[in-house]
Amino acid sequence: MLSSSLVTLLSAIAGVVASHAELPANMPRSIEEFREKHPYKAKRSCKNGHRPIVKIRSSRNDTDDVSDEFKAGLRKANHGGTLCLPKNELFVIGKPLDLTFLDDVQVHWDGEVKFTNDTPYWQANAFTHPFQNSIMFWKWGGKDIKIYGEGVLNGNGQRWWNEFAGLEILDPDNEYLRPILFYAENATNFAMEGIHEKDSPCWTNFIVTSKGLSFTDVVVTAESNNASALPKNTDFFDSLNVEDVTVKRTWVNIGDDCFSPKSNASNVHVDTMYCNGTHGQSIGSLGQYEGEMSFVKDVVIENVWMLNGQRKSFPRSFDIHFWRSQGHINLIGAPFRLFCSLHPFQPQLYQTAIADSCLL
Repeated sequence: MLSSSLVTLLSAIAGVVASHAELPANMPRSIEEFREKHPYKAKRSCKNGHRPIVKIRSSRNDTDDVSDEFKAGLRKANHGGTLCLPKNELFVIGKPLDLTFLDDVQVHWDGEVKFTNDTPYWQANAFTHPFQNSIMFWKWGGKDIKIYGEGVLNGNGQRWWNEFAGLEILDPDNEYLRPILFYAENATNFAMEGIHEKDSPCWTNFIVTSKGLSFTDVVVTAESNNASALPKNTDFFDSLNVEDVTVKRTWVNIGDDCFSPKSNASNVHVDTMYCNGTHGQSIGSLGQYEGEMSFVKDVVIENVWMLNGQRKSFPRSFDIHFWRSQGHINLIGAPFRLFCSLHPFQPQLYQTAIADSCLL
């Protein structure tokens, strides 16, 4: 059942006429241009930080699993230290890691963390979450967690995309599950800065029952080398039951929603996001499960630039996904400001209009 406030908001959104906006000449159109316009450099280093530094051995090759060392390094750095992952070093993760014990820990992430692509193993051993039958490589959780640097988190997604080609994530008969690249639960004061999240098999980030979250200066990409197996469902951000979320200065080039908080998100602020080749900004899915109360409140999404949107049939900048005749839905206090698109799109219900002009 839709609340009266949601119906009112949707009607107002649908009544706005979309218009084409010209993007300025200095609009970033690549990661390199994004970094030039919004440079990121970690304020701390592994050499001169005031926190104790922990280092672990790196992988010798793509099959040298250092999962145990990675977990042990975080345990050692816990309660005030920093795990250092140096530039030009590879850290291969080949088994699920439960990292929900964290308390005042940082990871200076300049190297590359890469998951193995043994799809049968991960499908049999990954962590699970009941929402949309999700599976995860690892799970993070705790309080006062910071990941920062100029490194890469690599989901090694190409094999997953190849094997998933032609399937649908919400098909009740689908048994081919793909892991989420970064999952956190019961986290308080979590921050990710500067990292390049690359080639997630499925959703890139899924945050559950957490508070005080920030993603700043993050680059997110999912790019296939197989035209017959494009990335699917690789949303940058999905969530359940979260509050106090901040996203600033992000470049997103993926195969699905640029930003997509789901049920029960409050106090969400997105500012300065470039969405290249995506489905745009979404809220939902909402009300998917019978008897569930779904709400999204106090959301501000502003200064968003849409480039090369994928939805040819109904290109969009923003929409709301909800399931009919399932749960109860409330959408409260959700302004969306300054959406600028490279291409015009058709005004549709559950969409907002782009701005008449875009200024950087």
